Amino acid sequence: MDLLKFKPIYEERIWGGRSFKTLFGRAIPKGLRIGESLEICDSPKASSEISGGALAGMTLRRALEKYSGDIMGPGWRPKSFFPIVVKLLDARQRLSLQVHPNGVSEKKYGLPRKNEAWYLLGCGVRSRFIAGLKEGVSPALLREAAESGRVEELLEFRDSHAGDFMFVREGTVHSLGADNIALEIQENSDSTYRLHDWDRTDSEGRARALHIDEAVDSVNFDSPAVEPLSENDEPVRTLCDYKNFKILRLRLKAGESVRLAAREEPRIISLVSGAADCGGVAMEAVESALAPFCAEIEMRAKADSAMLITENFSRHE
Repeated sequence: MDLLKFKPIYEERIWGGRSFKTLFGRAIPKGLRIGESLEICDSPKASSEISGGALAGMTLRRALEKYSGDIMGPGWRPKSFFPIVVKLLDARQRLSLQVHPNGVSEKKYGLPRKNEAWYLLGCGVRSRFIAGLKEGVSPALLREAAESGRVEELLEFRDSHAGDFMFVREGTVHSLGADNIALEIQENSDSTYRLHDWDRTDSEGRARALHIDEAVDSVNFDSPAVEPLSENDEPVRTLCDYKNFKILRLRLKAGESVRLAAREEPRIISLVSGAADCGGVAMEAVESALAPFCAEIEMRAKADSAMLITENFSRHE
């Protein structure tokens, strides 16, 4: 089985833009503000379609049902959803202020926890992101500020730089600011509670729903703000090592190669810059692909390249 590449699924968002076309030359739907490109996904709402090779045209859902052992390894239940979602985000405007459920709110409201990571592919000169709450903020203070629209004064902001990496743990108040382009790697959950949406309305004048009670109950008030990891020149760097996934950043100079051994575990390859041949499959910048459990993949850089390798996700079904 070869490396599995997928057709992107484009999603319009109120905060989206047109950067996937202008920066990456992608053919996105005309006239829409595209905020998300689902690069790898498998859920009841959507499952990525394989774009080439022997399984071309098959969805990831169907492939897992038919070839679960080859793709994920022995013991994987074919009906289980793929555990990771990979997205590209085009934040032309800032995203809502949000938080993902922690253990307390999961038990109270029933939505599963979610941890995620951002790698900034590009940003504006003054772009920022929200990295948590200021020290000393209490549940009562956050609730009052959210209800009165004064929540910004409680937030920790960080400047954005291309190559920054952030691991956003469950229970962290966060938001991607305007003019950021990011690769997002997350657990397969759509659980998000919206604290504030900057008084924004859609084309028909409607505001999006807020979930203040649920959001406040989800916040880990004793957690520090997220501090980004800035890019450096290390050839291999561990960006995060969370219990349900691990992300490495790998650098290769043109002509260099590295081999992913077969029958160890499945891995996700996300090329963040450059170009590479991965087991005979061409990959361009900002593309992601799935290296199946059964496949040996040699990654050879055709230009100086950087890639993220996501692993250690198949053991936590």
